[in-house]
Order: sequence, then structure tokens, then C-alpha cells
Amino acid sequence: MRLCNGMAMACLLAIWLIPTPLRAQATDGFHTRLIFPVVVDSASFTQSFYLSTLDATTFVVPTFYPADGGEPLVCPMLGLTAAYSSTRSSLRLLCPALPAGSQFGMLTVTPWIDNGPIGAASQLVAGFSRVSNAAGAGFAVEAQPWYAFTSAFSSVSGLTRRAASSGQPALQSNCFIGQMPSASGLTPTSTAWVALGDALGNTLGTPISVALVPGKLVRLLDVFAAVGAPVGDHANARMRLGPDPPYSGRAGFVAFCTVQDNTSFNADFRIAKAEYGACLANCDWAGPMDVMALRSSNSKADLSLPGESARPFSLPPGDFQDTHVFYFRHPDTVSCELRSAIDQPATYSNGMEMRLLDETGNVLAGGSGESRFYGLFLGDKEQRGGGANTRYYLQVERNGELASTTLDYGIVCTSGSGHTPGDLVRRLTPIDQF
Repeated sequence: MRLCNGMAMACLLAIWLIPTPLRAQATDGFHTRLIFPVVVDSASFTQSFYLSTLDATTFVVPTFYPADGGEPLVCPMLGLTAAYSSTRSSLRLLCPALPAGSQFGMLTVTPWIDNGPIGAASQLVAGFSRVSNAAGAGFAVEAQPWYAFTSAFSSVSGLTRRAASSGQPALQSNCFIGQMPSASGLTPTSTAWVALGDALGNTLGTPISVALVPGKLVRLLDVFAAVGAPVGDHANARMRLGPDPPYSGRAGFVAFCTVQDNTSFNADFRIAKAEYGACLANCDWAGPMDVMALRSSNSKADLSLPGESARPFSLPPGDFQDTHVFYFRHPDTVSCELRSAIDQPATYSNGMEMRLLDETGNVLAGGSGESRFYGLFLGDKEQRGGGANTRYYLQVERNGELASTTLDYGIVCTSGSGHTPGDLVRRLTPIDQF
């Protein structure tokens, strides 16, 4: 799929018709650099924090970034141990110098010493918080790793606007768009488009553009009103956002919504899920902007360093084999096919064959005369790698056709949970195995 190269309104509206994968929050929670995408201390809401580490002793520094884009506040250093969690019952207790009055923004947690000895836990930290109103109702906000926030196209589903009626409180959806704080101080400002669609994929109102500053959160209180949606109730709507072009070189976006009960002020929390990478790898793949988690890959050449020319994947005449390594995340369903020199699906007459092996050498798909496999289920978690996500080997050989011709090729793979590009790890091994 190729995303729109401009922000023409027709292009933006057409995006609603694209079915997009949404990903749940990962269990991969321990990292060295974390961010709470929203923190609050006000008359209506308080927030409690829980931080834990895997190391014997870890020192971390929380930093509060006000939602209005003001100067960040460096909070007192915390010492954590693997034996217990460090707890603070409010943002103000975590950051005693917090200005008076209602405060709202983002919070980062970074290590005091930014490395650790090889073999140690290297100061890995996890964070959890809970936002509560005066009645104790509220929602959880987990700390997320910094790397997870990119400028990928993202969405939040299940948004609702409902007027109060007999026995039912009014529901209001509030959304917040921000840009990741700048760790280096060099991150430029940016802009993002925000659009809203109904349960059938029709655009509600008019997409808007939001100016972003590192560390700042823009509030869209009642997101339906913000985009000029028609009056009345709306259920199961979806907010989508992405960077205004040019797409390259963009900082990470932070986006989330709350659906609020306007009687008790109870609310839930929904963080935006990455959908499509914003023109990374030629805009032709689905999934987050993460080359380690491609949903679609198209590799045609070997790794090259800056200043070097990439070597095309190629088999000269004779008995030779190339081996490519992929990391898949099972249980998953994957498909791969060889491509000819003109980037078309290879057939037997193109002279190539391939097979996929697991890390222990078991052949999972392909073989003699085969140039593709589709819909391969990799098995349940315990069937591969002792339960761990691991390596798979895709071997490419000649099948006997075009015996005197050098064969250039490419490999296209798709997966549901993401994979690596398929690096060439053994080139022109003099062997014919299948």
C-alpha cells in the first residue's frame, strides 16, 4: 500500500476506507527510558505512581513537562531496588516543586547513570499509575518506552458523544495530541492532521491541523466539536492522526483519548495505536515505524554501509545457496515469495526455489521447485524457540532452469505481528540442498 504523498482532502478522506490493524498494549514493560503520556494533579483528579526495577539498585530522575509547553521541571531523584516498588500517591509528592494549582502534562523517567555493566539489568524500570477522581473512580496509565512513539499514522477507536437522558449520564470524548519531549533539545516543532470517522468509516466534520511543540499536549475537549461533527449523538467513532508532509524526520507523537461520564466524571483511557508508518521504507508497508517489526518487507539487496553500493541479491551459475535470517513473532501467520529481477512474483521458469527453516533446522515451508508459501501458521508459543520469539532461515537456491544465467532476486514477506527485513547472513554457499 502506498500512502498519500500530499494532504489533499480527497486523500485524507480515502484513508477511512483502509482496514487498519490495531495493537494492544505490549507486556514488554521494563526499559531504561519511560514516559507517562499523561499526568495530572488537580481538584478533580489525582494520580498515584508505582516504579519498579530489575536491578539491585537503580536511580531514576522523573521530569514533568507541562501541557502548555512551559519549562520542564526536573523532580527529585528516586532510588529503586529490585526488592520493592517506589510509590508516590500524587504527582505533587513525586515532584514537590510543582507549581500551585491544577497541573497537567507528561512525565519522563530516565536513569541517573545512563548505562550499566554487561550482564546486569542495566537499570531497567517499569512504571504504572492510576488517575482517580474524588470518588475513587478512574483509569490506569502505564509508562511506555520512548521508542514506541513515532510519527506513524495512528488511531483511537470507540469514541462516543451522548446527551444525558433518563437514567443515562452524558458521555464526552476528550482527545489529546502531543509531541514527545526532546531529550537532546534539538527536536523541531511539527504539525499533525487529526480526523474523525463514524462507525461506518464516513468522515465526521472536517479534518484539522494541530501545531505541536516538544513536550506540549494540545487538548481537544469534545473531539466531535473540535472537528465540527454534526450535532447529536455518535457512537463507536474513530480518531485518526498523522504527520503533515513532508513525512520524513518527524519526532514521535503522543496521542490518547478519554471517554468521560459527565455526571460522576468517571473516565477511561485509550492510547493511540500505530497503524501505518509515515513514509518509512518508501511508504509501502503497514505497521509502526519500526524496521524490526515490519508487517510487509521487500528486500532486494545486501546490507551496505554509507558510501558503499548495495549488492543485489543474486545467484550466479552453479550450485550456490543464499541464507536470509528473519525474526518472526509466533504464534503468527506469515507469507513469503521470491521476486524476479523485474519485481514480479517468481515462477519455476525464473529458475529459483526457496524454503523456510526454523532455528533447529526443521523445514516449515517451501522446498524443491517452490518459490512461495502463503498463510503459514508458525505454531503455538511452546512449539518454537522454547516459547521465545526467535530466528527463521529462508534459503534460496537455483532450481535448474536458466542454468547459465545469473539470477537477481528479491524477497517479499508479510506477517501479522511484525518481522525483520530478512538480512543475508550466508552468501553464495557452494551447496545444493533441496
